[in-house]
Amino acid sequence: MLIVKLWNCFKGYVTIKIEGFALEKFLNLLVREEIFVWDIIRQSNTCIYLKVNKKDFPKLKSILKKVSCRIEIVDKKGLPFILSKIKKRKFLVLGGLLAIICVFFFTSFIWTINIIGNKRISDDILLKQLQQLGVKKGEWKYKFNEEKLENELIFANPDLNYVKINFIGTKVQVEIVEREVLPPEQNMDIPTNVIAERDGIIHNIFSYEGEPVVKEGDLVKKGDLLISGEILNKEFTKENEETEEIKSEETTRKVHAWGDVYAKTWYELEVIVPTKIKQEKQEKNEKNKVEQRSIILGKIEFTPRKKDIPYKKYDKIEKSTPIIDWKGFEIPIYIKNTVYYPTIEKKELTQKEIKKEALKIARKNIEKKRNQKIDIINNRMEIINKDENYAKIQMFVEAIEQIGKIQEIK
Repeated sequence: MLIVKLWNCFKGYVTIKIEGFALEKFLNLLVREEIFVWDIIRQSNTCIYLKVNKKDFPKLKSILKKVSCRIEIVDKKGLPFILSKIKKRKFLVLGGLLAIICVFFFTSFIWTINIIGNKRISDDILLKQLQQLGVKKGEWKYKFNEEKLENELIFANPDLNYVKINFIGTKVQVEIVEREVLPPEQNMDIPTNVIAERDGIIHNIFSYEGEPVVKEGDLVKKGDLLISGEILNKEFTKENEETEEIKSEETTRKVHAWGDVYAKTWYELEVIVPTKIKQEKQEKNEKNKVEQRSIILGKIEFTPRKKDIPYKKYDKIEKSTPIIDWKGFEIPIYIKNTVYYPTIEKKELTQKEIKKEALKIARKNIEKKRNQKIDIINNRMEIINKDENYAKIQMFVEAIEQIGKIQEIK
C-alpha cells in the first residue's frame, strides 16, 4: 500500500543481498525474531534480495552467525539516510540555500519593463508615467498593488481604455488598449447630397437618409448625384368644397443625405517588383544557429568554450548584459551572447510569384491612394521589362470600392 511505502521511506530501509546455503533457515529465524522484511526476490538457490527497516538491520548480525550466510548492502533509502548525507555536506547545503536566497532576493526587484499594445502613445511617455507612479528598474516589486497601479495609470493618461499589469519574475509586463479615436460627427442639420468620387458601375447602394437616384448596373461619372438630399413631397388639398375637386401641390424637403455606394472601378498602373528576395527570417531556426557566450571584463573578452562556426558566410547577433545593474550602479562585467546564423542567399522568384507580388503592391498602392480597403475582383498583367533584379509590370485592375462622397447643398 502507498501508506506503508511512505512510512518505510520516512523511517528508512535497506536493500540487502544474502548469500548462503541455508536461506530457508535464515527466513524462518527472521519470522521468529519478528523482523519485518518485504520485496523478497530469489535470484538463485544460494542468493536472495530483500528489504528491511533501518532499525531492524542491526538484528540481522546475530541471525547470520547462526546460519553462516554472507550479507551485502545494495542500497539505502529513506529520510534518515538523506539527513545523514546532509550532515556530512553542511557547506554544500548552506551554499545551495544561500544561492536560493540570492536568486529570490534578486528576482524580487524590477529589472525590465515591457509595454505591449500601444500604437499612438510612445513607450517613452508610458515609461515616464510609470516612473512617476514608482515603477522603475531596481524597485522592490512586492510593494506594488497591480490593480491600484492600473487605475492610476488610466487616470494619468485619458488616452488609455484598458491597462493590465503583470509582474513576471524580474519583468513588468504592461498590456494596454488605447481609446478608439472616432471621426468627427457630421452635423445632421446641414442638407447634403451624396455624389460620386470617381467613375464606376454601381454594384450596391445603401441609402440611410435621402433618395437614391441611381440603381445597380448604372454607369456613373465623377461628380454625378448618387443619393439626393432633396426629397419631393406631395400635398393634396380640396380646391372647391362644393365639387370636391382635389388639387395636388408638390413641395421639396431638404435632408442630410448619407449612405454607402459601392461601385465597380478600374485602374491602369505600372509596378516594379524585385525578382530576387531574401528568404524569411523564420528560416533562421534553432537548428541552424550556433550560440556562444563570453565574459567581458572591462576591455578584455574571455570565451570559456570557443565553438567552431561551420558556415563560411554568416550573420551574427550580439547582445551584452551587465551582471549587476541596480539603480544605475553598474559593474563593468558583462555576459556577451553571440548567435551565428548562415547567410541566407537571395531567392529568385518565378513568374507566378512575381505576378503575385505585383498584385500585392498594386493593392497597397491603390488602398493608400484611396485611403480605404478595396476588393480586387479581376486583374490582367503583362511583364514589359525584366532584368536580374527587377521586373516592370503593366497592370489592369478591376475592383469594388466605396465611391460615395458627401457634398453640402448650397
